[in-house]
Amino acid sequence: MTEVRCKVRFLARNSGSMRRYIQLMSVNIVGESGFRLQSRVRQADGSAATSLNKRVQDAFAMWSEAPTVCGQLHMIELSSQAVKTFARDGEVIWEFVTGPQYPDGIAINPLEADMLDETLNTTHPPTKNEIRMGVEVDQYGRPVAYHFLTTHPGDLTWYSYQSNRRYRRVPADRVIHFFEKSRPGQTRGEPPAAAMVLGVKMLDGYREAETMSRRLRAALMGFFENQMPETRGISELADDDDDTEKPDDEPFEMQMEPGRLKQLPRGVTFKEFSPGGSQTDYADYESQVKKDISMGLGISTMSHGMEVSGVSYSSGRTIITEDRDFYKSMQGFFIRGLMRRMFRKWIEAHVVYADMPAMLPSQLPRVLGSYIFRARGWDWVDPTKDVTANIDALRTKQTSLARVAAQRGIDRDELLMEIKEDAEAAAALGLTLTYDDDTTQASDQEQPDDNPDT
Repeated sequence: MTEVRCKVRFLARNSGSMRRYIQLMSVNIVGESGFRLQSRVRQADGSAATSLNKRVQDAFAMWSEAPTVCGQLHMIELSSQAVKTFARDGEVIWEFVTGPQYPDGIAINPLEADMLDETLNTTHPPTKNEIRMGVEVDQYGRPVAYHFLTTHPGDLTWYSYQSNRRYRRVPADRVIHFFEKSRPGQTRGEPPAAAMVLGVKMLDGYREAETMSRRLRAALMGFFENQMPETRGISELADDDDDTEKPDDEPFEMQMEPGRLKQLPRGVTFKEFSPGGSQTDYADYESQVKKDISMGLGISTMSHGMEVSGVSYSSGRTIITEDRDFYKSMQGFFIRGLMRRMFRKWIEAHVVYADMPAMLPSQLPRVLGSYIFRARGWDWVDPTKDVTANIDALRTKQTSLARVAAQRGIDRDELLMEIKEDAEAAAALGLTLTYDDDTTQASDQEQPDDNPDT
């Protein structure tokens, strides 16, 4: 697994295809606003507990300003880093550290996958539990603890006697180990981009060869042939103990410059060297390899490889919809496996360590049972048709305003509040905002009757 991860990391640094994939994952899963918390606690009569919900959201937003142990990352930046780490390494590791020096007494320590030694496969003597690739599990495969290295394998101190192969055991309730479990009993994640390593290497190698061929064809190269036979004397036929090459036997070389003509020596002819003809199927080959790479990543070639030639509007709409479905599933994957578990850890510490907690300890179960994380949305593909479809669905009670707003990553309550503020600001200036388009209705009313006599 380490070898595969190293190959993917190499592509992440040197391949445009891999960098594009990581960029698409970060932009479409996290976006510019990240995962936004919405507390949805309700009172006994069914109405929303507005005050409590606002206190919880404000407290979490304040902690999200610097949730890491280094204090240098915002929650949006930390989420983006997690998505990039998952796309590159296949797993995300967050360790929770508690202490009075951190806001709300808790902070996140993001760790690289290299800190969890894959070569550690043994038994933990005190507990008799099996350790699989650095993860200590019980008899049912449930993680009990994680054995992290005290020094990163890439650090210079790794080879010192004091720090080599030293581990620290961290209980599993203080760690979020996030990865896609594609088979039972799996303890470590694998990079999702592993399937496209070969395709990217083939494409990069072909591009390099094609570039070199074009550079060679752009330069005048060839060989000099000597057509005049050399005169050989009897002395040259004798055995010569001196194996050194004589100056007269040195090959003839000439530097060629653009726009400059030179005369060759007598008896010497020039034979042009051609590295090969022009490759007319280069575009087709690259397009096919891009398709293979995109299929391995699960996204379309149109977005990953920026291939829009031959794509119609209807086909593009279908492709965009399928890509968004993929990103929506990944958003839910990250919210369930990362954000919700992180929120539970934070709110439990917040009630205990915060100077002025946003809730009472008795309200904790209600808050943990009624909250969501809102991910980013997207604008309409076809605004006219999409808006019309939403209006019809709202009129026939087939959807709600909350769902329509959520499709674009907008909170319904914030949307209604902004609409109210717009109306109040316009009324203060003596204006009335009107968004109804009566053009069609007026034109229908003013249209003359084709047969006024009937």
